[in-house]
Amino acid sequence: MIRENANTINTINAKDNEKSQKVNWWINELDSLGMKKSNSNDKKESTKSQELEDLTDDIKQKFIYDYKIFSRSLKYLYESLLCKTLGFSSRSHNSVSK
Repeated sequence: MIRENANTINTINAKDNEKSQKVNWWINELDSLGMKKSNSNDKKESTKSQELEDLTDDIKQKFIYDYKIFSRSLKYLYESLLCKTLGFSSRSHNSVSK
């Protein structure tokens, strides 16, 4: 019986350690994105983990969106500069880029 209790305690400790590692991983992920750790201690660890995961995903999606906008703007700027260099008018440029 003592061994069974010890095994149960070891299993519970292993699960707690795994949850803590997951939360710490998301906190580090947010830190790498420039976000500060929240100090709210009243929520359960699994809820914190899900919230951190959702927040990280939202931030990553914002970075991807910003990158796409920047990429399109850079492409347009390059095409405009190229057309200006080659002597095309802006109307020609619009028809060329489509």
